[in-house]
Amino acid sequence: FTLAPNVEKEITYTYTVTQSNVDAGSFSNTATATTTYGEDTVTDSDSVTVSTVTQDPSISVTKSANKTTEADLGDTITYTITVTNDGNVTLTNIALDEELEGAESFSNDGSAVYLEYIPDVVYSVKDNTELHLQIIRPTLYFEPDKIFPIVILIKGSAWLKQEMYKDIPMFAKLAERGFVVAVMEYRHSGIATFPAQNIDAKNAIRYMRAHAAEYSGDPDNIFLAGGSSGGHVAAITGMTLDSDLYDEPDSDVSAEINGIIDMYGPMEMTIPAAFPINENQGRPGTPEYAMLGFDMNEHPELMAPVLGKTYMDHTFAPMLIIHGTRDRSCNFEQTKRFYNALKAAGKDVRLVIIKGADHGGSAFWCKEALDIYEGFIRNLLK
Repeated sequence: FTLAPNVEKEITYTYTVTQSNVDAGSFSNTATATTTYGEDTVTDSDSVTVSTVTQDPSISVTKSANKTTEADLGDTITYTITVTNDGNVTLTNIALDEELEGAESFSNDGSAVYLEYIPDVVYSVKDNTELHLQIIRPTLYFEPDKIFPIVILIKGSAWLKQEMYKDIPMFAKLAERGFVVAVMEYRHSGIATFPAQNIDAKNAIRYMRAHAAEYSGDPDNIFLAGGSSGGHVAAITGMTLDSDLYDEPDSDVSAEINGIIDMYGPMEMTIPAAFPINENQGRPGTPEYAMLGFDMNEHPELMAPVLGKTYMDHTFAPMLIIHGTRDRSCNFEQTKRFYNALKAAGKDVRLVIIKGADHGGSAFWCKEALDIYEGFIRNLLK
């Protein structure tokens, strides 16, 4: 239409309020006028928001039976349940519960964590060897799209070939706390010596960050944990992420982590009786010899890279250390010295001692220990 200067045109039309408008509580309508004058385009718009009647959700239930008196043996009773929406808004997710005499019941509040085990996920190939993750993914009933912090867990094996499936039920206890747990396989000492295991750990971090969405993981909250030799790998890996040490990246994805959990790792293995049950410490035939590729007794000058105290000048994430006082495989004295070195260097470290605990086992997966792991992780979430 055409308008002369200072002339207005009033246009009226109708709109019928819908149920979806009432459900929303309001609705908006926008009008836009556009014209051209020469090479210029002129436009303006205005909108109005209309609030609906007060939302009044209400529901009622009535139940009847085809027979309410003189029910006899063998009679079939038909119940009719009528659910009525007595309000003015649409109600969804209506659940109907029926109590039966003698039956017990409880309500699903959605807090229970469902766990899915995803086996043998290949995260890297090194030395013609596929390296796998055993992933335990949590989900919540009412929040199926919720993402969870990721814990990459490195099993102990004295750096030998790992038994990847044996402890999955135990590790599921941590996943049930609301964490994606990825149990990591590394190149064992029969394939490659140090630092192959640390190289693999860094690539496992990268893989889980890049593929976090596939496993309900949060790429911004990744933690590295390990027990025994796995604790050693986790600690050395975590302490060297600020450098190019022990790294052969599979991708350009960041290997950053929020925190490190070292469970009874052999961090100062050159001390006397570092491995109490092993009389031939560092000699050929021992696990540490296989991991190193040399006899530590003959080449002490080569030992610095595998000792925790070497990395005190690096910048790394907070660390939790947990160790038992009766560890016969990895002398608790190793942890004491490592912890003291960390404290002296001003690092963010926490030591938890389990009195009377040996090397690994249920003591490290009891409620008290799980509470400690969970607290450490949640305090470091971004």
